Amino acid sequence: MGGADDCAVYETVSAVCLEGLRAEDLEGFLKAACERLAKAIGADLYKVLRYEGGDSFSVILHGGFDRPPKKSLRGRTKAEYTLREGKPVVSTDLERESRFETSEDLKRLKVKSGISLPLIVKGSNWGVLSFFFKRRRELSEEEVKFLQKAAELISGFVEKFEDLFMRGCILEKSPCIVYIAEAKPPRLENLLYVSPNLKTILGWTREDIYPDWWVDNLHPEDREKALQNVEKLKREGEVYHVYRFRKRDGSYAWIKAYGKVMEKIRGTYKVVGYWTDVTELKEQTDLFETLTQNAPVAIFLYREKFLYANPAGLELTGYSLEELKEKFVWDLVPEKHKEGVKEIVRRRINCEKILKEYTDFEVIRKDGDKRIVRLYADTVKYKGGCAGLAVGIDITKQKELEAELLKITFYDPLTGLPNRLFFLEELKSYINLAARRREYLAVVVLDLNRFRYVNASYGTKAGDAVLREVARRLKRILRESDIVGRFFADEFGIIVGGLRRKKDITVVVNKIRSIFDQPFTVNSHTVHLNANYGVSVYPNDGESAQDLLRKAELALRASKEVGEGAVYFYSKDIEKETVEEAILRISLKDALERGEFILYYQPIFRLYDRKIIGVEALLRWQHPELGLISPVRFIPIAENTGLIIKLGYFVLDKALEDISKIRKKGYDLFVGINFSARQFSDEKLLSKIEKTLKKHRVKGGHLLFEITESTAMRDPEKSKEILKSLKDMGIKIAIDDFGTGYSSMNYLIEFDVDKIKIDKSFVLAMMEKERAKSVVKTIIDLSHSIGAVALAEGIETEEQLRELVNLDCDEGQGYLISPPVDYNRLMELLESYGGSAEGGSR
Repeated sequence: MGGADDCAVYETVSAVCLEGLRAEDLEGFLKAACERLAKAIGADLYKVLRYEGGDSFSVILHGGFDRPPKKSLRGRTKAEYTLREGKPVVSTDLERESRFETSEDLKRLKVKSGISLPLIVKGSNWGVLSFFFKRRRELSEEEVKFLQKAAELISGFVEKFEDLFMRGCILEKSPCIVYIAEAKPPRLENLLYVSPNLKTILGWTREDIYPDWWVDNLHPEDREKALQNVEKLKREGEVYHVYRFRKRDGSYAWIKAYGKVMEKIRGTYKVVGYWTDVTELKEQTDLFETLTQNAPVAIFLYREKFLYANPAGLELTGYSLEELKEKFVWDLVPEKHKEGVKEIVRRRINCEKILKEYTDFEVIRKDGDKRIVRLYADTVKYKGGCAGLAVGIDITKQKELEAELLKITFYDPLTGLPNRLFFLEELKSYINLAARRREYLAVVVLDLNRFRYVNASYGTKAGDAVLREVARRLKRILRESDIVGRFFADEFGIIVGGLRRKKDITVVVNKIRSIFDQPFTVNSHTVHLNANYGVSVYPNDGESAQDLLRKAELALRASKEVGEGAVYFYSKDIEKETVEEAILRISLKDALERGEFILYYQPIFRLYDRKIIGVEALLRWQHPELGLISPVRFIPIAENTGLIIKLGYFVLDKALEDISKIRKKGYDLFVGINFSARQFSDEKLLSKIEKTLKKHRVKGGHLLFEITESTAMRDPEKSKEILKSLKDMGIKIAIDDFGTGYSSMNYLIEFDVDKIKIDKSFVLAMMEKERAKSVVKTIIDLSHSIGAVALAEGIETEEQLRELVNLDCDEGQGYLISPPVDYNRLMELLESYGGSAEGGSR
């Protein structure tokens, strides 16, 4: 199933789960599951072998053979080799296989390739699942992982049929030890509750429990695996596992344990779970089994009304089972979907053949709250008729996160105005409307004068207050239909539509200018501000959103050359480059050879102790006439001329040279380097990085490769390939400015990032808005959930730092510790601000 999307994988796995739920015997389930998996990967034959001990196996199921294989196998077989290896064994060419002996049945059928997977039940070898191909077949890594997951799922259902201890908990016929604890895993800090049968089952009492009690009483042979599952619990929030635990009398009991993290505060976890003694459970039939071990799954059986729901289903809907049985299925869906659901239910109970459903569905709970459920439904035989069986996963929080990230992607967190991206989308709609009505449309871009003076004199908080006041005045003076956006810093954009005459545009611009007639109050001081304005007009100056905005910004630039407060309407003359741009463009060609480029470094520090642990390399141009030039001015020119690649490799070489010298002085730092989209697509990138690392004798782990979301998502598959190659070199990967582009959850997993950099705009907004703080917390938790470090940018105040520490952020950078500095100043900082000359950061 190479290339299958997530839905196809989910459908196949869910189908296997459904087969397990409705099967009445083990052989029937195995046959149905194997046929589905064989079809999914295009296998010609399959076989299930039961392990009998030693090197002996019995054949319990086969498919695709023209005559029954031998009933048992012994010797150096592929099955024996698979169990010995304990992992999937892939054979691309069975005719040349030397690791084991190929069976006569496979030779006779001229089978070319195959894969065998161990079936592990309760930690022991149960058997082997194999698929074979009569053609030469190379399985992809994704296909092997898929089959491995399927084998684990099948093992779980095998356990259901052979041991099935979970039914005792579900039907409350077997005692479980229920507990609620505060822990710093694996230590128990405080046992909030434990059910009384702790003494009945294990002999211990609540008074016997101390912080290391659980670890100390694990069976020595199971301890390592159990502690690994504790790490999984911390990482994923939920875990099932089986291990031996010492009873108070010194004997051991087999325990099946479940734990779920309910909340985490400053490293302390509140965990809810249960233990079940499965040592002497007798074989019994289990109606339901957990579909996956990674997420709660709701299961419903229904006709017109609900017949059954498992505990997760009851939790999802908010009803008790008795209440739910009185509800029609369509009672739990929005009004607009009721008739469609009625029709589907009718067809299911009439046993009609309809397509299996896989959809995101809205469910209305008993309390009126709505949940988004990823639902898979099918028709099953039940008590002489047909019924519907639905499996659902609550994805409401995921959807809310995506919506929140989408909102913060399109709006400026400081003013609440549309950002540049959303402004452009709105402009497209306004252009279409103006075209239909044959009206004029004006795009106005304004930039505040002397705003830096406000920040420098009164502080950034005062500057933020001024920006919010400018936004408020603009919204007040303009019509409700007009659009006001903030692009960055002190630049605002305005869309004014519905203009019948071109001269009306001047009237509108004068209204906008009037907002500066009244002074601003800043820290009890009166400050007079002004702005420059650039204007473009539809349809005279362009017919696309990008073109109109670009021309308004060109007009703004021209207005600044005229003087403060000037208004400039776009004309073709201002398409020409400014004198300074021409000088820069000409000078840039030889600046690298003349040694005019230098590197500045901004320290990256651990938040909890403010120790410098790394630096970000930033390029500056020391022009002989114009002085120190910011990258904002010359990087776009370098991009346009193609010099950006040479500059990028200069930064790589110089940064690694400097970090090598710094490390030789005893400071254990890494260096982060930003790579442009153009350089990232350079075919020589990987070889250049590898050669430069060797040249300066710097290990890959001391280089942090920073890439923005937008660059990574231009070509996700190629990006994944490049980033994997970098990871193979040991290089760390950081996603820069997270949340400012089209955020995607999938790529965070696919790209295997080490750090997620929280954009400074979010850090700024979180001190003003609780919602923004929640988003920052979400990004931090998201980073930790995928094993990445959260790094906040733009930390300027002690209040921001304290808040980030409270939110469990790991690292940061910003003017609070240090602005970007040159090499010599960096060395001074390392000596006085946390660097260690004794062999690493302190």
